[in-house]
Amino acid sequence: MLSLLERHGARPAELAGVQAFQAAALAGDKERARAMLVADPGLIENPAPLITAAEFGNAGAVALLLSLGASARSLGKDGISPLHIAAQSGSIETVDLLVAAGGDVDLQEQRWGGTPLSWAVMMGQPHIAERLALLSRDPRTLAYMGQTERLETILGEDPARANLALPDPEGPTTLFILPPDDADRATSVARILLAHGADAARRNAQGRTPIDVARDQDFHEAVALMEASVRQA
Repeated sequence: MLSLLERHGARPAELAGVQAFQAAALAGDKERARAMLVADPGLIENPAPLITAAEFGNAGAVALLLSLGASARSLGKDGISPLHIAAQSGSIETVDLLVAAGGDVDLQEQRWGGTPLSWAVMMGQPHIAERLALLSRDPRTLAYMGQTERLETILGEDPARANLALPDPEGPTTLFILPPDDADRATSVARILLAHGADAARRNAQGRTPIDVARDQDFHEAVALMEASVRQA
């Protein structure tokens, strides 16, 4: 197809600047990337090449860029980090490289307040989510996943996280987002949250409490635990 286009007068676009640097990194062309960086050291400050490499799950390019001085904490639009992007790529190797280079596992991007862990869950990457859950301090997503051991650990270190609130109109705190479709796990998560001071009387934008939401899901034991905590408050 490329030959056909060229026979009819098409000419490949000449890349320059950060686009050329990005292309070299994605292609694994170490010498070219290094030469371009010598000529223009500022190229490594642009987050686009590392974010693009993370999006493709291109671990080789990510490793190259990190070795050249790219920051795993660089941010793109809406405060989205390379680790957020890598979490949806499906590449464990890419995620591990960014974490090892200092990528913030608990960084909340600005649009939805999501962490790399929540991105992995929402984008259907359970193997990435399981990896990040070992490191994350995101109580909402850990609770949703039913990660009781990790949840107990982080709340033991910082009980205030039991009431961590986000501007979510339906589920501002973790008690609103118990593990779906699993009454036993929902009860376990609710018990841990309540033991660390979670507020079962908190209301969302619709005026509903976590008790109302749990009752809708037929989480009867979790409801009983929350009602008892409200009576004791």
